[in-house]
Amino acid sequence: ISSTVSAENKIVSKIEFVGLEVVKPGRVRRLLRQKLGRPFSDYQARRDFLKLYKSNLFSNIELHTQDYENGVKLVYFVTERQLVQDVEFAENKKLQDEKINNYLKDNLESRERISKGRSLASYKLEVYKRLIKEYCEKEGFYLAEIDVELKAVDSGYVVVIFNIKENKRIRIKKVKFLNNEAFSDWRLRWQINTKRYYFPFSRGLFEEEKFKEDLEKLKEFYLKRGYLSMTVTESMVNVDKDKNRIYVEITVDEGPRYRYGESEVIGNKLFSTKEILYWVNLKAGKKYRQKKVDDAINAIKEKYGEKGYIFAYVTITPELNREKGVAVLKILINEDQKRYIEKIVFKGNDITKEKVLRREMLIEPTKVANAKKIRRSYEKLQRLGYFKELDPRMEPGSRGDLISVIWRMEEQKTGRFTIGAAYSNRDKVTGQLGLGIVNLMGYGQKVNANVEVGEKLFYYSLSFTEPHVLDTHYSLSLRYDNTKREVIGYKSFTDQSDRVGYRYHKQGGSVTVGRPFMYYLWVFVKHGVIYGEYTKLEDIDLPSSVEEGILITRTLGLTVRWDNRDDTFFPTRGNYQETGITQAGGFLKGDNHFAKVNFDTRWYYGFYRKNLALAARFTGDYVKEFASSESVPVEESFALGGTNSVRGYPDFGLGFQKRYRLFINTEFRWRLHDMFHLVAFWDTGGIWDYMIDIKSEDFYPGTGVGFRVNVPMFGTVRVDYGLPLDPRWPQIGEHGRVHFNVGATF
Repeated sequence: ISSTVSAENKIVSKIEFVGLEVVKPGRVRRLLRQKLGRPFSDYQARRDFLKLYKSNLFSNIELHTQDYENGVKLVYFVTERQLVQDVEFAENKKLQDEKINNYLKDNLESRERISKGRSLASYKLEVYKRLIKEYCEKEGFYLAEIDVELKAVDSGYVVVIFNIKENKRIRIKKVKFLNNEAFSDWRLRWQINTKRYYFPFSRGLFEEEKFKEDLEKLKEFYLKRGYLSMTVTESMVNVDKDKNRIYVEITVDEGPRYRYGESEVIGNKLFSTKEILYWVNLKAGKKYRQKKVDDAINAIKEKYGEKGYIFAYVTITPELNREKGVAVLKILINEDQKRYIEKIVFKGNDITKEKVLRREMLIEPTKVANAKKIRRSYEKLQRLGYFKELDPRMEPGSRGDLISVIWRMEEQKTGRFTIGAAYSNRDKVTGQLGLGIVNLMGYGQKVNANVEVGEKLFYYSLSFTEPHVLDTHYSLSLRYDNTKREVIGYKSFTDQSDRVGYRYHKQGGSVTVGRPFMYYLWVFVKHGVIYGEYTKLEDIDLPSSVEEGILITRTLGLTVRWDNRDDTFFPTRGNYQETGITQAGGFLKGDNHFAKVNFDTRWYYGFYRKNLALAARFTGDYVKEFASSESVPVEESFALGGTNSVRGYPDFGLGFQKRYRLFINTEFRWRLHDMFHLVAFWDTGGIWDYMIDIKSEDFYPGTGVGFRVNVPMFGTVRVDYGLPLDPRWPQIGEHGRVHFNVGATF
């Protein structure tokens, strides 16, 4: 900025621009705060100067002030930046322009984009070159060369041309590690994404950015296992002389595997050092594990959080003695201050009533801000299944020791409409239709209606659940079922020519009352009444326990359920336990008198970033008639084989109308997407009439593979292909069977 006169406080009488060719004067005037008829300000002129520069319209700007008609004239001398007329790609033969543009669009921020009609900033060219190089590497053109050409066209306009010389597409031939002793090359290769070409599992392409990430992954791998001073001393990427193959060499200095030294606690006032060291349990002399250190940090934070110190800051820093291989742990605690809840706010619940959300809260205004209860409240809201997104935030309150808990949520559709088909050996092909709402009118009530129709089956059911009766902790469920079915089975596993069967019409209802007694524990009491009419099929004998006529069954049952799974579709942590006892008849009256016990336990373990999981289930059932009943009603006895027990065998194929049943299901699950995963399974089970008959050789194994798809508003669709493994199976020549159903296995 230069001045030929003293311009301060003089009236601006004229503003001129020298050097404008493409940019319109009006566009520049709109950027200026100095206006005609107003006093000149040197401070304001400097702000205008900076604003013009930041507009990226000009590469050079000068401001001169001159006397003019009893005021001052402002003259801006500018050099315009080149404006972009178009962006083109040249010389690329295999890489398509459209795909390059799409990659740039997906990875560029708006301020980095080269836009038509806009000025061209040199830094944007470098950003484009880097991203185009990345895309070339992703497609195997590691040796690609990119340069930029600016082709002048009309006055002030240029066409930006990126010349892409692809060269050969080359792949990784070998990834080699040097100086590694603690872990083999094979194990280290599993930790990185840069892999040799191995069709069809690995494309073998080298990407510079991904390789840098891989080197960090190696350091993290060693760190987690106690090699705290590990470094990558050298990484080399070599191309052979024919430029056909890439050889990657990574040299490491592993250093010693450290052990815990003595721990020192600094900054603790609320809890004693002895208490904190007990929680962390990092005993001197034990091998260093980063996961245990992370767990120790979380354990300390949780203890402070339970007392209201939810913003307590905890770090554990190892001081290394490389010669001795010892890491002395410095536990530094910044306790902050105790916090209380001022208010609880819900945002985004357009359908769900606020009282439905508040009754799930374990926290209250004016109470201590207990971090554990906040987390449990989050889990309870998630289990409702009403929300696509749920984000709890803690914001400052009106005082320093107060916070507001803000629950931001995005509701999802809670209605369910299903239409589909299923196949089983018992019912053959059936059509299914289902309607359901899990958050009726926003009050949290559940309503379901289901219909299933087939050649041998007609079934429908209606149910209603109120999870909090009169806003108490008690739940109430009402259900009505109506079934007409033909049942045909076999008297024994080994002789499947001896068939038995019957036709029945069963209808009835039940009332279930439930209550939670701990966070994961529920107890249910259920009373039901069933009217059943049984008739004989032509040319097929009735089972011994079935009599023609109408029978009334009145039941009363108690179920105890524990469920702390982290997810219902793909659980990777926790377990599910359910034990039920049911009595029919006796003091309840009715035509059938029996007692039944059911036990179901399921365990889950996830690994490899929780994309792989092992799941196991053990189920045991027992039923016994008493009083005037001579046998157990066939519908209350047990069957084995098929979709929901031992896969690879027909439904009821391993026998039915038995008093004892045991079966085991195991699955190895691989999650490919949040809505889709593959499974490999192994099942086994047996079924008997009397306890004395139970023998290990009576367990019949089956194995196979399958997949699960979680379809919104439909449920979990599962398809399995099972193979029977028992050599006694009469129809082993079938070489397996397909099992299709809706709903999770376990």
